[in-house]
Amino acid sequence: MDEEKLNISTRKLLKNVGINSQRIIENSIRQSINDGKINGSKKVKVSVTLEINELNIKEIIHGDIEVEIWGTKTLRLKKIIAYHLYEMNQSEFDLLEKLTNL
Repeated sequence: MDEEKLNISTRKLLKNVGINSQRIIENSIRQSINDGKINGSKKVKVSVTLEINELNIKEIIHGDIEVEIWGTKTLRLKKIIAYHLYEMNQSEFDLLEKLTNL
């Protein structure tokens, strides 16, 4: 068996799954926030099913996605901090990160 080809093919599939899954999840969470279904910070429980009929594989993978909803003041403050961090050099950023646990 060509291990390299298997590895590349598997990675290609997982990249496709990852990109599409992330887009679907993020769009659905944004829509749920806009619709008022999610109105506060929370963890959203997720289950993903990996199924390969030809190999008789059916695995369920569980996890959480953290959704943090900021108040207007917090969002404004984070934007200001992000702008100033952009202007800083890396050592200043590391120091500020240690001090504020961003």
